[in-house]
Amino acid sequence: MKLCLTLPEGYPLPDSRAMIVSVTVHGAIFSVADQERIQDAATAVAEEMAGGEAMWAVASAAQDAARALEAPAAAAAAAAAGSGTPASLSPGSVPAAGGAMGTRVWIWFHHIKNPAKKKAICDWAKELGLVGACKPGYPGVLIAQGSESACKEYTSRLRALRWKAMAVRAEEPLNRGVAEAEAEFAAALAGCGSAFAGHVRGVALLGEQDLGLAASLFDRLGCGGTFRRVILKMSSERDPEPGDELGGADSS
Repeated sequence: MKLCLTLPEGYPLPDSRAMIVSVTVHGAIFSVADQERIQDAATAVAEEMAGGEAMWAVASAAQDAARALEAPAAAAAAAAAGSGTPASLSPGSVPAAGGAMGTRVWIWFHHIKNPAKKKAICDWAKELGLVGACKPGYPGVLIAQGSESACKEYTSRLRALRWKAMAVRAEEPLNRGVAEAEAEFAAALAGCGSAFAGHVRGVALLGEQDLGLAASLFDRLGCGGTFRRVILKMSSERDPEPGDELGGADSS
């Protein structure tokens, strides 16, 4: 996939226009319609973040859209070629031997300020049997883990909400059962302070200034390197504007 961004004059000044996004997909997997969907996803983020630094978020939106379309497109291409590969089967959907294995998903948000969205983040995780932690504010950081199907449903629900910018930065298999990973997460969380003792199910809500606490938690889980690589490098994506402190037009 080739992504070209044409920056407007004055970028990234507050009064600059949205950048122009052009996506070109090479190869036989993606259709013309898929290419248009990827471009639409990237363009939507560019328009939402006009007047700010948006290149990373736009690139992430294009990448996430391509990943979401890749498995169905590959299955369709295989079926068309007469390979007999079931359209519903993808590498990530193969059942694990000996029971369901855990999956961990890392999500970055431009910001999380809206109380209703914080509640949805916590309530949906509990409903779907996920455990995790969320650091709201600028930037918003969310890690959730559980079964692969639950993580996919959770991410899908979050995408349906209106965000300034949201990007799934990483998804990783845990190579152990959901129950074992859940107990491990609860123990790591309890080690971060008495406020989290006994937390078993759902997402623990950290403070807006608790990046250090989040880093400590992920170090205990053995994934501190992933946190720093895929989350912290995006924290300078854009400084908050005065209006954003009040919730902004997107009510994030």
